[in-house]
Amino acid sequence: MRKVLTAVSTLPVSTAECERGFSAMNHILTDGRNRMNVSTLHNLLFISVNAPDVASFPARRFAEMWLKQGHHAAIDPPTGKQKKEAEVRHQSGLFS
Repeated sequence: MRKVLTAVSTLPVSTAECERGFSAMNHILTDGRNRMNVSTLHNLLFISVNAPDVASFPARRFAEMWLKQGHHAAIDPPTGKQKKEAEVRHQSGLFS
């Protein structure tokens, strides 16, 4: 009987959480972003539903960890060999 009571106590009382999930998915998967991989959608939806709100996220701490691991900042100058313009057009599908 204890197992049944435990199982019943874990059932949601309403569908509000499910509705919030569908709403978040509709915000992420729009007409302009309809070619998204399922794994990408899953990851973005997981973050949207489970992550803390932006105001309470300690972004500075994570940015400092990122830079200490040797990653580049968005404002760093590009490194490595620059691609030629024709090579960039070919890779992007513009063969003009």
